[in-house]
Amino acid sequence: MALPASVPRFFIHIMIFFLCSSYWYAQHRLMDRMSVVDGGFSALCLLFLFLVTLLPVSMNVFGCYPTISPAIALYTLNLAGCGLALVLLTWYAVFHRQLLERTIGHQRWEHALYYGLPLSVLLLSSLLLLLFTSATLLVIGCWMLIPAMVSLARLIGRRRQALVGHGEKPAP
Repeated sequence: MALPASVPRFFIHIMIFFLCSSYWYAQHRLMDRMSVVDGGFSALCLLFLFLVTLLPVSMNVFGCYPTISPAIALYTLNLAGCGLALVLLTWYAVFHRQLLERTIGHQRWEHALYYGLPLSVLLLSSLLLLLFTSATLLVIGCWMLIPAMVSLARLIGRRRQALVGHGEKPAP
């Protein structure tokens, strides 16, 4: 029967949808506060869009060959690239061209620093394991640290907000 065989592909499709929508939402939140967009920002948006549209391809390859190093590397690089492109977009909007109002811009930048950058670094760091071992399960195991990293980022963000709310200057 073909239906049970298609269940894994259905779950891959659901994962792709949630990944793409979370990246789109992050970019939308950045652009929602902008009053102007220049050519450089538009070019970076196209790079980001290109990387997001590669997610179905890289996830499909990973889904078909989950224990093959190049498939894991392609998927991991694609995810890390999406995160880094979003951080670059945020940096450009906040600091390079100052396309966002200062307070909003710094909030977006802190969000990118707490979430996007550490997750991308974790993903890229997990690829280093492929250089030293053929145990691809270790790389995938590193991905299990992502929820802990997101929780830590939220904790740091709340702590920072609490300090700012009490008039204290947070440590850089």
